Amino acid sequence: MKNTIKILPVVVSVFFILNSCSDWLEVENKNIISTEALLSTDEGIEAYMASFYHFLPIEDFMYYFSTGEFRYTGNIGGEMNASVTQDMIHSEWGNFDSEDQNAHAYWNAGYEYIYKINKLKEVIPTMHPSDSTMLKTIKGEAAFFSAYTYFQLAKRYGGVSLIKEAQAFNGDYEAVKVPRSTEKVTWNYVLDLCNEAIENLPDENGKRATKWAALALKSRAMLYAASIAKFWDNAPLVGTAVSYQLVGGMSAEDRDRYYQACIDASAQIIRSGKFGLYKPNPADREEATENYRKIFSNPQVAAIEVIFSKSYNYPGLAHSMGAWHEPNQLSKQYGGRADITLDMVDAYENIDENGNGSFNSKVKTRQSGNENYNGIGNNINDFIRYENPLDIFKDKDPRLAATVILPFSTWKGTKIIIQGGLVKADKSYAWLQNEKYTQNGVDYYGLGAANESQYSGWVKALSNGTITGFLLKKFLPDGDDQNQNQVTTDYIDFRYAEILLNYAEALAESNLTAPEDIIDAKTALNMSRHRAGFTDNIDATPDNVQHERRIELAVEYTRPWDNVRRRQSHLQFNGSYQRSALIPLLDLSGSTPAYIFVRSILNEPGGAKIYRERDYYRIIPGIASNGLIQNPGY
Repeated sequence: MKNTIKILPVVVSVFFILNSCSDWLEVENKNIISTEALLSTDEGIEAYMASFYHFLPIEDFMYYFSTGEFRYTGNIGGEMNASVTQDMIHSEWGNFDSEDQNAHAYWNAGYEYIYKINKLKEVIPTMHPSDSTMLKTIKGEAAFFSAYTYFQLAKRYGGVSLIKEAQAFNGDYEAVKVPRSTEKVTWNYVLDLCNEAIENLPDENGKRATKWAALALKSRAMLYAASIAKFWDNAPLVGTAVSYQLVGGMSAEDRDRYYQACIDASAQIIRSGKFGLYKPNPADREEATENYRKIFSNPQVAAIEVIFSKSYNYPGLAHSMGAWHEPNQLSKQYGGRADITLDMVDAYENIDENGNGSFNSKVKTRQSGNENYNGIGNNINDFIRYENPLDIFKDKDPRLAATVILPFSTWKGTKIIIQGGLVKADKSYAWLQNEKYTQNGVDYYGLGAANESQYSGWVKALSNGTITGFLLKKFLPDGDDQNQNQVTTDYIDFRYAEILLNYAEALAESNLTAPEDIIDAKTALNMSRHRAGFTDNIDATPDNVQHERRIELAVEYTRPWDNVRRRQSHLQFNGSYQRSALIPLLDLSGSTPAYIFVRSILNEPGGAKIYRERDYYRIIPGIASNGLIQNPGY
């Protein structure tokens, strides 16, 4: 049932031809196909529709969160959405940007795309496919594209201008100005568009959207809207936009209506039986790790779980995911930019504790059990010595090893050396420097090897080494993925695990009840845990659901928005909190070499980050000319 967008190189030029001014039609050019001729053939219609998928504003491997741009060259410098969470940091920039200075990028791209969708709706009556049912599908696609885009705009700006038909500009700017709708009206419009798409899209449609993709969009969007209605008071704002309810202004009734819409959409997907978790019953931990990793390294094998995805091709439209994220030891030029934090690693449960609900499974570094410290301190004898450095992670949820390249683990046949210093025989130590130390005739190096090309932590050249002790594994395929703008790993936009967790969250956060004919919230919550190897069933409390979302959806591109919609970002990034690292040191002070691990608060580039309450809504560009009311705080 997987639906994967495939982008063909020719479709981009077709898109611009059909959506530009029509003056070119007045000039006879035998090398250009007329609009009428193009839309009279199945092949022409397919090419035209494929172009809309190309520009669908999916936050994928080409999305540059700091500016809100879609960089279709695929070069985003290794930035990922998760770098604005507690779970990941960029090794060079320490990025944390709310798009304030570049808000025009997403705003402009969104409305340019809306204009093209409105032009599509105009030409649908002129299309002449061989199968007339295709017109209904195209109508559904137009609604899906619109719903997707307005959802993306609403979660950034609140209530926005709803432009439902293409505007003809005749020089009168006042005639084409459209005021912002309230945030509630905007979310209602997204809901209506989702329902229109669901009604018109087919069950199966090869490479294009289906009603299941539209239901998945409805599930995600309505959970977002409900969260804004519920958690608005956690970060209330004031100002003209608030007074006019352009942001906020939703009631408890609205909250429950949106939660119910999320439940209904999720339930329809669950009830269909067309989707499931990929290999939900692993035989052991190793199999659980590998099954989970394959979902992202090769999404085609996990088709049962993928509801909607985007594929790439080379030559054509390709990305640069692995080019920025492979370990330094394996990199061709760049690498190691996406560094998982110790905060994230600590969040993974120990699987033998079997979900005791404490979610307090910090990696064990000290014999005393005191894990609340920063740096080595005065008692080096308190550290646990690990002869096998991977033993510190051996009890963790198998999804950790599938998501993260751990220090001294093997990746693509190479042991990845992540070492931040060494302890000498006299218990003095080298810290984050590649000091050479000779003991019993053997040369040791602080960072694990003599040359930077031989290790992957704290690399000076091009910031290619981790600064947290961990590297990204999720999304990296098995093969060569390091040529810029040539990587073709699929991007999964909607998958079944998210739908289960949306369903569980909507029920846990409301007083609504699960449908009688399908699973309840507790069952939905525990399905992804069971796929990881847990055998118990934890309750579907709000905290348990959020913890499972953090683990199952770790560093995926929706994760920052979970914190935004629940109004948690300003509490997490308050100007004093900084993300943390785990520094492995080779300990040569004992009878045999071993490793100790040191917790360390990062000295983040730019200092501790602040997420301001106003950042929950982006600045609206161009208000001097478009006459729109600005969002609070700008």
